[in-house]
Amino acid sequence: MTDPLAALRSVEAFEDLDADARGALYARVAAALGSDFRPMSDGVVHGPSTTTFAVIPGGTFVMGLTDDDIARASRSVPWDDDWAYSLSIEGQSAVPPTEVCVAPFLLERGPGVGATPRAEALERAAGLGFRLPSEAELEWVIRDGGQEALHLGARSLGDGRFEFRPSRFALDGLFIAHWAQDDWFPSHAGAPRDGSPRRGGDPRGVCRITFPLPAFCCDEDVTALFAALRS
Repeated sequence: MTDPLAALRSVEAFEDLDADARGALYARVAAALGSDFRPMSDGVVHGPSTTTFAVIPGGTFVMGLTDDDIARASRSVPWDDDWAYSLSIEGQSAVPPTEVCVAPFLLERGPGVGATPRAEALERAAGLGFRLPSEAELEWVIRDGGQEALHLGARSLGDGRFEFRPSRFALDGLFIAHWAQDDWFPSHAGAPRDGSPRRGGDPRGVCRITFPLPAFCCDEDVTALFAALRS
């Protein structure tokens, strides 16, 4: 019999699952995690905290601001000097385009908690036996499993309004900043290629500003966070 967990090796295999097969996958994931977890119709739930998680398949994608991102942005938003300048600034802080392989993981469905200093976010996650998502994991879901050049296919409707495709993982709250588990580093030289959090840097930490393009910042005023299981 095929192991249901095999469907987490790629987005394509995950999306090919019918309702029964997906239910079997969530049951298998919950069983592997222990008695505190139980399956749901759209993921798993951590009983003691009632935290619900989406089950995210892994895969390989190009992380960072690419030429394709910039070209897509110029067609998707009202392109002017302000946007061009903002993009150039974000480009300086974004990860240089790098192929990253992200392992399957769980991500809280959201909206998570409100504005929270990083130390409190880390303490809350660890107290529940979780961690925060890595920078790469956040970009993976922002790019909808590596399928989108921009944040969920962002498209301008004018007057400051934007249209986004629904997350294929049924995640909520992807349009605000989220803390990552990673520490802050002045450059990305030596960053892990396996999608894991980068540690040993400045404890001010990293947050992902998820619109208009993947970028990162160091800030205490982060409006939400997700918790992923420890790896």
